Amino acid sequence: MNKRVIKAMAAVVVILMMLSLSAAYAAGELKIFVDDVMLETEVPPVIINGRTMIPVRAVSEAADCEVQWDEEQKKISISAPHRAQPLMYMYLDNPIVNLYVYNAETMETAVDQVEADAAPVLVNGRTMVPLRFIAETMGFEVEWNEAEGAVYLGSGPELTAAGGYDDNTQFPPYAEYTEAYVLEGDPGEYISARTAALILALDILPEKYTDVNSEGKFKITLTGLSDVGGEECYMFTVEGENGDILYYVVSYTQQVTEILG
Repeated sequence: MNKRVIKAMAAVVVILMMLSLSAAYAAGELKIFVDDVMLETEVPPVIINGRTMIPVRAVSEAADCEVQWDEEQKKISISAPHRAQPLMYMYLDNPIVNLYVYNAETMETAVDQVEADAAPVLVNGRTMVPLRFIAETMGFEVEWNEAEGAVYLGSGPELTAAGGYDDNTQFPPYAEYTEAYVLEGDPGEYISARTAALILALDILPEKYTDVNSEGKFKITLTGLSDVGGEECYMFTVEGENGDILYYVVSYTQQVTEILG
């Protein structure tokens, strides 16, 4: 799967192209904004064959993702928080990107290979990747403003919904999720019960307990549905090994309310 390109002359040509384009689009000329905040990069973005290339760490960290580099394989892995496996991985000078795709029906994850519009390359010691492909794969909405010489990245639904939690997100070691209530139907565009439970596990419990990892395991149980303040909500019981029993409702629109028992 790892195809190394070791053609010195081709590499030199690519680097010269990038350096010349970098001079044409100096730092500060080609601007990138993430949710209207200008993104600072150690290496200026460049345009190659009409494709905007950006340091992989810059766009990944803007989505709260982490990047790992395997020097031996020239492999780049991009991971999101609380994921059991990377979002994707790719190889230097190879346009094939390997995406991890979760199947909710089989509860299994498979690798899907797709071809990006440009291969990752090195410039000034930094790995540059095609901005639009990587950003859209992460969940950003991408808009190019030619008049301003700027690219605007907006946090799309996959990034903004429930802090980016989805069916690939794993529960932390201190939380166990069960369902004592059988749900009927699909919440549609709203969050699922599992995602609502993730909000409790990853957002609420760490706020409630200073060191949640030392408190033992919490059992988060879906107990039903309820209408609270005109909003449909999931009902949960959170039971800790320390004896605490907490009650929460999480609305389809991610509003969390603690209910006194």
